[in-house]
Amino acid sequence: MLSIAIYLVYVLLGASILIMLAFGIRNLGRSGENKLVLAGFALPIVLAGVLMAVYGSWVPALIMTAVVLMLLAFLLMILSAGRRFVR
Repeated sequence: MLSIAIYLVYVLLGASILIMLAFGIRNLGRSGENKLVLAGFALPIVLAGVLMAVYGSWVPALIMTAVVLMLLAFLLMILSAGRRFVR
């Protein structure tokens, strides 16, 4: 029973990554030549590559990529709220 749940999690993770990739490519085409948008799409790929070189395996590298990106998103939300508060 546990192995079925693990495979279901893998399938859901894979599907969510493919959906994010599809919407990202679609939005990238709509953005034109905005360099900030291109950097935003390249950041997870570059970060995963660097962490892959550090850890030597994709599993911990992708987990740490997700953790770093979540912490970065949280930090940016705090900075955005702080900037609005200062105005």
